[in-house]
Amino acid sequence: MADFTLPDNPKDALLIPNVRVSHLEHADDSVLLCKDPVGLQKHLDSAWVWGGDVRLQFHALKSVGMVFGPIPNNLQPFTLGGASIPFKQSHCYIGVVFRSTSRNYFVDHYKKKAESARFASRQVFSIESMIGAKRLPPKIGCTFYTALVDCHLIHGCEIMPDVDNVALYKLQKVQRAFLRRLLCIGFNSVLAPLFTEIGVLPIEYRRITLCLRYLEYLLELPENRFAYMALQANIDMVYASQPCWLQDLRLALNKLSPQLQLPRNLRSMQVGEIDELRKQVSKVADEYLNSEIQKLSQTYLLCNRLEPLEDGKFTRKTRMLRHYVVLVENADYRRAITALFFGRHVFAIARLGWMKDNPIQRERRLCRFCKVVIETPEHAALQCQADLYTVNLRNNLREAVRAGNKWEIPINLTNQSSLYWFKKILFNWDLIGLCAKYMYEISVHWAKTKMFIAAEEITGNQ
Repeated sequence: MADFTLPDNPKDALLIPNVRVSHLEHADDSVLLCKDPVGLQKHLDSAWVWGGDVRLQFHALKSVGMVFGPIPNNLQPFTLGGASIPFKQSHCYIGVVFRSTSRNYFVDHYKKKAESARFASRQVFSIESMIGAKRLPPKIGCTFYTALVDCHLIHGCEIMPDVDNVALYKLQKVQRAFLRRLLCIGFNSVLAPLFTEIGVLPIEYRRITLCLRYLEYLLELPENRFAYMALQANIDMVYASQPCWLQDLRLALNKLSPQLQLPRNLRSMQVGEIDELRKQVSKVADEYLNSEIQKLSQTYLLCNRLEPLEDGKFTRKTRMLRHYVVLVENADYRRAITALFFGRHVFAIARLGWMKDNPIQRERRLCRFCKVVIETPEHAALQCQADLYTVNLRNNLREAVRAGNKWEIPINLTNQSSLYWFKKILFNWDLIGLCAKYMYEISVHWAKTKMFIAAEEITGNQ
């Protein structure tokens, strides 16, 4: 269709200053544009005649008429070769769904891609029918996510900055549901660790980084390319305070953080500036996740965590595929460790805070065995002496740690020292398998005994 042309019409769409566009082609998919119904019908007639000359047939039933903006009164149906073209409010063109009757033209695209991503997620987890429920290794699940789910969540993000929170939430919901199921965490778990423990960027940040990459691509185009001219037209519209793609990009960046701003002088912005802004988006995402980890009571075990480097030094990494996700192969043991970091474990510090009406105060969530100290994971693992089964398991752990790492874990620990030793064992790559097995065994054992709730707490909640 390289030689396909239409007669000029003063009502053709002025998509770029001084450049009127009457038709667009992508392979054999064509779009005819005109601001005037009469002019559009003339374009359809011309296209039909041209098709006859080159033995290319256009089908009216495969064509769609759409009106963007105010709908004219007494709008007559368009015809192609004598056959009427149906009007539609929503239609998919080269993979992108447009809706002409919505303020956000891409609202149906978000919905469609969320459904596609949700279907792909179900297909991924259908493998559990063969390997067993909750047995999919997270490392493999991440590969499936990148290949089969993420591609739907980011589709079209270059041309549609996320200014519609309702539409964006459809994609966020699918991403969060996938990661929660992959880590075997409840549907209402805290959000930040979903990304810090797997290394995935929240979808709202990932989409905006790809949109900025597209802006870099546009800036590098030759000046005679339509896309480059459209970018310059967008810059003019921003300065005129008119809605456009670049204006939406500015709004989407500012919505994520006031720190994220396009260069003040848009006419002279450079690729390097946008590349730095893209890196800043990832930095802002990490800062947000870190702040959430620090302020959430459920994630206190993850605060100030350091990761080992090859040279023996340690560094702080906000997002990565964590050691326990990869090194602990037993699914039950891995889930026991994951539950600790998400605050979804069996111990009273978490469980007694889930009561909707009158949750028991933190200082009153006492150990079910000793009934003296707050029942935390570190208390159960290293402190409590009131349960013989736990003490025997702990002694076995102490012996193994002494033999393997030459560490001597004290028998009598304070609350602060027990937390120190607990985190030291949890975050040691050599001991994580042993620690995971130990935490699974005591979690199963402690779950068999009812939590201690003082009589006055029961009376107060009635």
